[in-house]
Amino acid sequence: MLLERKRQLRNGLVCVFVLQMFLVFGVSLHIFLSSQGINELFGITIIPIKQAVTVLIFLSISLLSLGIYLTYELSKMSKIEVELANKKATQELTEQNLRLLRCQRHDFLNHLQVISGYIQMGKGNKAAKYIQEINQNLRGIRVISGLNMPEASVLLLAKREEAAKYNIQFNYDLKSDLSNVRIKEYDLVRILSNLIDNAIYELKEAGDAVQKTINVVVDKIGETLCIEIFNSGSFIPDTKQIFNYGFTTKGDKGSGSGLYIVNDLVKNKYNGNIDVESSEHLGTNFKISI
Repeated sequence: MLLERKRQLRNGLVCVFVLQMFLVFGVSLHIFLSSQGINELFGITIIPIKQAVTVLIFLSISLLSLGIYLTYELSKMSKIEVELANKKATQELTEQNLRLLRCQRHDFLNHLQVISGYIQMGKGNKAAKYIQEINQNLRGIRVISGLNMPEASVLLLAKREEAAKYNIQFNYDLKSDLSNVRIKEYDLVRILSNLIDNAIYELKEAGDAVQKTINVVVDKIGETLCIEIFNSGSFIPDTKQIFNYGFTTKGDKGSGSGLYIVNDLVKNKYNGNIDVESSEHLGTNFKISI
């Protein structure tokens, strides 16, 4: 409610600001015409120079004061909007975490029933093999948890579950923890989620004949965080325009803001680099260094 009132106040002040700009232009025009000895134009009496200057000074002071106030309010609004976005992202990650925990609990109970059935049937070897397969799967979860950044860990687990729904092989190679990286958790989640979502979309839309693979590599070389995300099912002829705002290959399903956000975060906020390699036969690979 408070944010909405702030927005209404800001919009009202912007309208007043624009109106004052037009008034300043009008008064300036009166001063110019009066200096040329013109007293009337299109039936409108021209204001004398002295009066016009007085009005112009008043409008300029008012315009300057309003401009300073608007700048201050816009700065406050930006901070509030960022805080709300961060809270929303945190809430979404928490909900994803809870969903994953429920799914893991459900799967674990099913696994116990299978193991119990093997034991009751006297098939101990099959029970042992089944346990080994479960352990291999859980080892991947432990590796993701070893990132020391819960937000990124939850995101990768969620994306792995989503990719599995479309028979996409989701591989990850996490070579370093993220405890001392300079990028904020929220920004890293935005970068990873946008790139992985695009990769899943491309492979989801691809036919069954295409090998559906996503590889995520996270490493830390010195103080530099290196991220590499590859998908086997897409080809980008022009890798430069994809970062333009509004550009999308998804038609009505896309907003054209995902890669723009990634590029803005990497280059403008963290002074990093982002390279794209795309092959019609191999796929597309994003390399990011921050």
